[in-house]
Amino acid sequence: MSPLKKLSYQAQIFLISVILIAVPSIVITTISVNRILNQVDSRYQESLLDLTTQINMNIDSMISNAEKIGTLHIVNDEVRKILTTDYSDSPSSYYSADQIMKAQLLQTNQLNTNVISSIFINQYGYKFDYNFNTYSDFRDIFDNIEEWAEYARNDLDMTYVAPICHPKRENIAYQNILPLVTILRDPYTFLEIGVMGVGINFNSVTDILSSSKLPNSTIILFDQKDQAIFSTDSRYLSDKDSRLIETLSEVSAKVDAKHLSSYQDIQYAGDTFSVNTLYNSSTGWKIVHILDNTIIAEASNMSIQNLIIIFIFIAFLELVLAYFISHQLSKSINHICYQIDQCEDGKISLVSSDNQLLVNREMNRIVDSYNRLNQRLMESMHENYLIQLNEKQMELRMLQAQINPHFFYNTLNVISSIANIRNVPEIRTISTAISELLRYNLKSGSIVTLKQEVEQVARYITIQQIRFPDKFIYECALPPELEEVAIPVSSLQPLIENTIVHGFAKKEEAGYIMVNIYGELDRLHILIADNGTGIEPQKLETLQRSLQTPKVIKISDSSNSSIGLLNVHQRIQSYYGKQYGISIDSTLNKGTIVDINLPLPETEK
Repeated sequence: MSPLKKLSYQAQIFLISVILIAVPSIVITTISVNRILNQVDSRYQESLLDLTTQINMNIDSMISNAEKIGTLHIVNDEVRKILTTDYSDSPSSYYSADQIMKAQLLQTNQLNTNVISSIFINQYGYKFDYNFNTYSDFRDIFDNIEEWAEYARNDLDMTYVAPICHPKRENIAYQNILPLVTILRDPYTFLEIGVMGVGINFNSVTDILSSSKLPNSTIILFDQKDQAIFSTDSRYLSDKDSRLIETLSEVSAKVDAKHLSSYQDIQYAGDTFSVNTLYNSSTGWKIVHILDNTIIAEASNMSIQNLIIIFIFIAFLELVLAYFISHQLSKSINHICYQIDQCEDGKISLVSSDNQLLVNREMNRIVDSYNRLNQRLMESMHENYLIQLNEKQMELRMLQAQINPHFFYNTLNVISSIANIRNVPEIRTISTAISELLRYNLKSGSIVTLKQEVEQVARYITIQQIRFPDKFIYECALPPELEEVAIPVSSLQPLIENTIVHGFAKKEEAGYIMVNIYGELDRLHILIADNGTGIEPQKLETLQRSLQTPKVIKISDSSNSSIGLLNVHQRIQSYYGKQYGISIDSTLNKGTIVDINLPLPETEK
């Protein structure tokens, strides 16, 4: 054992402090200066990259959210009918349709604050606008929508992102508007039935830049032809800086769909600029973020000056306070060890260092890590208890519902035969559907295909439509390529049952249930929409909180209307992870939309 290890912790700290003071200050200062220069340059470079990436993601997000409005006619047959109707013989019907479209767009845009205004043009040329009365300054934005629609028709995604527009009047809320034009197709015939134009608030891009802690930086957007079309600093687009724009255009030309990004330094007018360029896949634009390196040099000089001052101060302070610091640290460690020793005999308690005079960051990390370990252990024990409790409740329900399957199948077959003899097709249909329902529930594994789940829902719908004739209409859209996608068993039927039992409880007719299944990137979405009575806001908020909590919760028998929803949600997260599950949105007296979010296998994308 070395002599240093034989010393006490207090003596080691004091001795090391004295040795550090003896090291030549010029060597330490030189090494620290080089490190600071590299750190400052690296930090500003990372900030530049992060900020450019954030703006790129923000543009993608704005466009993606706006494009979702273009699916309104897919999930809503009423909107599809409006887009395919000629109102030349009925002006009053055109007015009613306009009101319906405004209501639908208002509901759709409640969570999409970036959409300022929008316009729909049906296949007969009738226009339905949204928010033009509120934002009259943006009405002329879509003067060129017919020309943009032609560009969209020539695009593979049937979408065209138009150049950024600026209202003629200054000093209004939105100074930069990004028009997006999409061709709408009939979900059944795939023929064009209209054009949608959306005005997106592009101020959020400038807001990101202004809220950042990166001064003297500017964002310049270049189109697919490497022409500058937008700048957060209008001075860069003036004739005075045309040579700088030409240089940046050459930098922009190096980025495309195959080479998504680049970073380099350029010289202009005796100054050095750091330039980060990203390719935006949604628009084909190039996002060029430039930073004047003068600010980096100033920050480096300031850091060096501060380092020298701090080093001199610390060298003096270490000599004066070495003994005091070592004594207090030793005392703090002994106090923490004493508290840990008290956590015996099955007791779990938190350790605190608040009462100590001097505690360093590393010691606090040890205390925090120990406390987090205890907290995770307690939470894990509680979650395991809830999981076991939920499993026991499920086993109890299964035991309560257990009967002899063969006896029940034979009984149903007898009923079906008697109904056939007596010529009562409804009874034969119901008995056959119940028999298949039970066989599916008892014999299916924990994972089934989408096709099997949809067929199980169809059996349940058959029974309910015989019970309640003409009470509701059921439709399901399942693309053939998604039929073999695997999902947890009984993921759809409990949600459809909720819709019929609770959503249509006060409806005698005109009910509508739509199940729309589609893939989006690496996600599978199953949308279940109805026009039922909806959910009261307070109950909806409680239910949404239950779905958003990352912890396992106890499924209470008192909330029968949400047992199925929470059960399906927890099973999905148990299979696939916390990033998947169920989300729900509902408007009282208008209807409910449930979105089941699952991973999409690579072969189905």
